[in-house]
Amino acid sequence: MLAGMDEYEDNLWSFFMNCWHVKDWIRNDERLQAVRDDVVKAAHASPTLKVCQALANGIKHLELDPKRLRADDSRARVFMYTFTHMDDGSVQWEHMIKLDHGSVVTVYDIGCAALREWHRIFDLYKLPMPQGWQDP
Repeated sequence: MLAGMDEYEDNLWSFFMNCWHVKDWIRNDERLQAVRDDVVKAAHASPTLKVCQALANGIKHLELDPKRLRADDSRARVFMYTFTHMDDGSVQWEHMIKLDHGSVVTVYDIGCAALREWHRIFDLYKLPMPQGWQDP
């Protein structure tokens, strides 16, 4: 069970790090000079993507340096997980995120919202989505 959880969490953290760093790949893509600054600004203005930033930075740096945090940065954190033993013998994990205003959401919900937010930003700046994109 613990080995499965380690793999699940590795994938979870990788998702949030990669999701937030899409803006860095766009910022450094010479082919996108006309829109890249606007896309990066849109990512920084998105509350959903700022949660991804907080999760990515929290896992990368383990302890955040308060001097590096901006006033508008999210302080969202994964604060607990639950697991349920399923009838088939498997285990289902649910990681929860506490948002800045105190509400609690699942990492799945934030992940889906983040993908939709990137879709919205890409549409706004007329950037193509990956082939085969499906809304989660």
